[in-house]
Amino acid sequence: MIIRLRAVSHAYITEKGAHQALRDIELTARKGEFVTLVGTSGGGKSTILSLIAGLLKPTRGTIEIGKASGDRRAAIGYMLQHDYLLPWRTILKNVLYGLEIQKKICPEDIGRAHALLDEVGLSGYARRYPHELSGGQRQRVSLVRTLITDPDILLLDEPFSALDYTTRLKLEDLLFDLLHRYQKTVLLVTHDISEAIALSDRIYVLGGKPGRIVKEIHVPESMRPISPLSRRRMPAFQSIFQEIWEVMERHAATDTEHAAYGT
Repeated sequence: MIIRLRAVSHAYITEKGAHQALRDIELTARKGEFVTLVGTSGGGKSTILSLIAGLLKPTRGTIEIGKASGDRRAAIGYMLQHDYLLPWRTILKNVLYGLEIQKKICPEDIGRAHALLDEVGLSGYARRYPHELSGGQRQRVSLVRTLITDPDILLLDEPFSALDYTTRLKLEDLLFDLLHRYQKTVLLVTHDISEAIALSDRIYVLGGKPGRIVKEIHVPESMRPISPLSRRRMPAFQSIFQEIWEVMERHAATDTEHAAYGT
């Protein structure tokens, strides 16, 4: 395993007291595997990514990050919903920013940056600035900026949720192709059930407050080599969607009932 969470719980401490965000999370991801966390807002999905990235420490439990447990920063790339491109830097300089911070930049990296921009359909954009690009193009730059550091693991926190539906579908196919070609281990957070099924090898469904894993779903082997857009047309897609929907609805109803009775 390259990622393993064992009985991980996490609580936030505020002026109003402690708020438990996660309870007893058991999660794994193998090398080259695409794993998704799906669930409603506020269920602790993004907290799990922050714990894996080392931005937070679990209140309880252990987190193992494969061979990179000594230096997670070198092993993990983190892509967020917002691209956070620096407006005063060109696209090329935005892509290279992470390497500059790590003081690892070399002439070969400039060539790699141009090659990756070409791969995501941004050939000729290196000297442009973020305000000259569309939202979808900016997220492509964000993806290249994440890949240029050659991380073992990619953490994706709803990277396409702010984009229109057509752009999201196109970027799903691009992401799928790139990450499988480079054999990255991916952990995606989304509230979009269709996106989870279209991209993943395995799906963890989170429910409850505090958040906990209520279902683990394996996408059939026959679907895994298929592109996201093509997966959506397969008969198995709808049955998996229905299974996840019913699990989420059942736990949402249970949580509402508990809240009403104060349990």
